[in-house]
Amino acid sequence: MQHSIQLGTSRFVVADILCGLCLLGAATSLVPVFVALALVLSLVVFLSSIALGMSRLTLLLLCALMYTALSGLMTGGVLPSDFATVEFYAGEGRLFLYYLPFLALASLSVPRAHLRTLERFGQMIILVTLPLALLAMVTAQDALPTFLTRSHHGPGGVYGVLCLFFLVQTAATRRWMPGVWAILALLPVVAASSRTAIVAIAASFVFVVIYQKNFWLATRLAVVGMILAAIASFVSPTNAERMVSVLRPETYEAVREHYQTARWQPGNELSEDMALSSADAEWNVLGRVSMSKHAFLQFLDSPLIGSGFGRFNDLDARTGYRGLYYINTQPYRTIHHLTAHNSYLQLLAELGVIGTSLYLGFWCAAFIRLERAKRMRGPQGREHRWFYLACQSIIVFLFASGFVSHSLAAPAFGLPAAATVGYAIAMTNDRSSEVRGRRISYQAGSQTSLRARREETVVELLEEAESDPVEVNA
Repeated sequence: MQHSIQLGTSRFVVADILCGLCLLGAATSLVPVFVALALVLSLVVFLSSIALGMSRLTLLLLCALMYTALSGLMTGGVLPSDFATVEFYAGEGRLFLYYLPFLALASLSVPRAHLRTLERFGQMIILVTLPLALLAMVTAQDALPTFLTRSHHGPGGVYGVLCLFFLVQTAATRRWMPGVWAILALLPVVAASSRTAIVAIAASFVFVVIYQKNFWLATRLAVVGMILAAIASFVSPTNAERMVSVLRPETYEAVREHYQTARWQPGNELSEDMALSSADAEWNVLGRVSMSKHAFLQFLDSPLIGSGFGRFNDLDARTGYRGLYYINTQPYRTIHHLTAHNSYLQLLAELGVIGTSLYLGFWCAAFIRLERAKRMRGPQGREHRWFYLACQSIIVFLFASGFVSHSLAAPAFGLPAAATVGYAIAMTNDRSSEVRGRRISYQAGSQTSLRARREETVVELLEEAESDPVEVNA
């Protein structure tokens, strides 16, 4: 029993360290040592768990990653030597950095202990980086994205996850302090002017309100959401203007017009495509339309298996049968960070329906696993119910962000999601093994009792036969 407690405690400590490194690595990309340590620890944990057996979620994610690697190797989009270069993981290889912590945490079986350590990690990151967010808002410069993740999507992903984590906690537990942390976590999102994160947070609000069917919880979330929206529009009028500009009918008309004329191909500058268009809208919006159209056309050419992992940014030199399979075979390849700015189109273009189904299947299976854990009876289930709900809202956040960014493969989204959703999966693994152990014990006990009853019946029949031999002969 003591050995079992020590083993559970060690797994809990490993999961805590891994989650802390993921959060630090996502929030401070200029300190790559945190990301490197998180990846090394993830690899060690995963390799050590193979001998102990892997969960179904781990196997599903492993199949998705293996399919991705084989897709790149078979089509020439990835070379074996690329996996040993840093440039690869700064480009297309970011997908592997995204899912490796999930692979490790989904392999762990963590005792369902308190979540105080995870809360402290999030609070520490908010306290350390909040002055930078305020500086960025006051000076109206791009200081926050440049210092942290070199992209406004980075702070949106990191602090969007933290905002939802504390927001659902304060709404479900009726504690006011997590609400303060949720408001503080929203400030870096506003400072980075990330419309993607703001819209995705709003979508997560709607999900929690509708999915829970709890009037009081819905009321509290609606009130907190309105407060956060008011704060966001007050502290960053520029961001509010950008949000309004996207919602204008003229923008949708410009998007439709530009989609018809977009002809962007890898190797060309997006500015050339913009010059050919007469649409009047933000360059940022029209550029995403050009890249999304290129990804959609790639998918239509090879819908089943895609054009090959890592081939989105490569020059077209493909062969096959359009509409069935149409893959790159020539070595015209580049390692680049440019994406379709749409996770679904990006996955469909490179991996086809098969690869996309594997990744979306992993997320849907994780969502269902959390739902089952949330409905668990007993005091421990009630204690962690808000955490499972928060992780479900984070999955919705990733799905909503995926329509206008590559949130299903960008580490700025994946590392904080691993620290929360991955940790919750590890907790459900412990519950699953616990239930499985009880089921096995029950079955073993049932078989033992059945065997005992059979033996008693045989003994009774023998005693009757000895006492009445005439009746037996008859």
